[in-house]
Amino acid sequence: MKKSTIKVLSLLMVLVLMFSMAACAKKVEEAASTPDATPTEAAKKPVELVFWEQEEPNNDPIYDRLLTEFNKKYPHITVTRVHYTTDDLRSQFQTTVLAGEGPDIVFGPDDNLGVFQTMGLIQPLDKVLSADFLNTLDKKSVDGCRISGDLYGMPDRQGNNIMLVYNKDLVPTAPETVTEMIEIAKKNTNAKEGKYGLVFQAYEPFFISWVANGLGGNVFDEKYQPTLNTPAFIAEYKFLYDIFNVHKIIPADCNYDVASNLFKEGKAAMIINGPWSWGEYEAAGINMGLAHLPKLENGKYGSAYTSTKAYSVNKNVTDPDRLEAVKLVLELFGSAEFQLEFAKASGWMPTNKVAMEDSFVKNDPKFNIATEGMKVGTPMPIVPEMRAIWDALKLTVPDIMTGKITPEKAAEMAQKEAEKNIANFNK
Repeated sequence: MKKSTIKVLSLLMVLVLMFSMAACAKKVEEAASTPDATPTEAAKKPVELVFWEQEEPNNDPIYDRLLTEFNKKYPHITVTRVHYTTDDLRSQFQTTVLAGEGPDIVFGPDDNLGVFQTMGLIQPLDKVLSADFLNTLDKKSVDGCRISGDLYGMPDRQGNNIMLVYNKDLVPTAPETVTEMIEIAKKNTNAKEGKYGLVFQAYEPFFISWVANGLGGNVFDEKYQPTLNTPAFIAEYKFLYDIFNVHKIIPADCNYDVASNLFKEGKAAMIINGPWSWGEYEAAGINMGLAHLPKLENGKYGSAYTSTKAYSVNKNVTDPDRLEAVKLVLELFGSAEFQLEFAKASGWMPTNKVAMEDSFVKNDPKFNIATEGMKVGTPMPIVPEMRAIWDALKLTVPDIMTGKITPEKAAEMAQKEAEKNIANFNK
C-alpha cells in the first residue's frame, strides 16, 4: 500500500474518532439537561445550610459531632449552626425571613409555630418529608405540630415539662404539697450565706404556669380570648408574691442563670426546671432527685405545660437542591441515634419510636418520673395568640416579685394587656 494511501486512511480514522467523541459528548450534555436525567450529579452540588437553635450549651458537643459525621457522609452539604436565646431567636427569625433571608432551618419550642405560620415565615413539611419517615416518629407529637392539617414542625423531643428537682443531700425526701415545699425551703434558706431553699427562672411565666394550670385555669376561652383575671391566676401570682416577699426563700434577682448556678454549686435545695437541664446538674456532681410539682390547695399536682421542640423550614428555601439537603438534615435530627444522644445527655424524651423503646429510655428513673409528669401536664397551645399571653404575664412579673402590686392587681393588668395584644395582633 502506498504511503499516500496510508496517510489518507489514517486521517479518515482520526476524523471518525473525533466525530464519535463529539457525538457522545453532545448526548451526555443533552441527557443532563433533560427533565428525566438522573439527579445524582445535581444533588452533589455544594450546599451550605444555616441552622438556628436555642439549645442548652451543654449539648453543643452532640450537635457538633453528629453534624461532622453527617458532613462526612454527605460532603457536599455543610451546616453552620448558630445559637440564640429563645426570645432573640424568635425576633431575629421574624425580622430576617421577612427581609427574604434567615436560616434554612430553625429549632425551638412548638409555641413558636403558631406565630411563624400566621406570619407566613415557615413552609409545610409534608412535601419536604416523606410519609414513611414521619411514621417513624410519635404520631401524637407530629400531630401536635400541625396547624389546620399541615405540618409546620418536625418534633425531635416531647414533654418539655418542668418538674421539681431537688438536692438529695439537702432534701432527702421530696415535698408532696406546696406548703411542705415552702417549709423545706425556709429551712434551707440563709440569704447572708447565699443559700436558698427554692430557685427557678422567676422572670418567665412558663416556670410558674403550673400553679394556674393545676387549679383549672385556662389562658383562653373557646374563642381564644384571654381569661387571666380569674382565681386560678390570682393564686399563681400570690404564690410568686409570697415566696419573694413573705417567705423570702428565693433570691431577689432570680433569673435562669442565677437559679441554675446556685443549684449546681449546692447552694439551692430545690429548683424548678426541665429535662434540658438535668444532665448539666448531674455533671456538676449534684445528688439529684426528680419529683412531681407539688400538690396545690385542690389536692392536685401542679400541671406544667407539655409540648414538643421542633425544627421548621424557612419559607424562602425553594431551590430543589437546597430542599433535598434540608430533608437529609431533618432526617438526621429525627433519627433514633441522634435523639438517643440527647436523651442520654439531657433527659429529653425522644419522638423517634425506636428511641422511645430503647432500654435506656425505658429503664432510666429520670424518664419514668418525667413521663409521669407529662401525664398530669397541660398541652401547650400553639396558636399565635399564646405569644400575647406570655407577653402580658411577663409584663407584670417584676412588680409582683418586688411587692409593688398585689396578685389581684397583677391579674387585672395581665388581662387588659393580653386583650390589647390580641386585638393588635388581629388587626
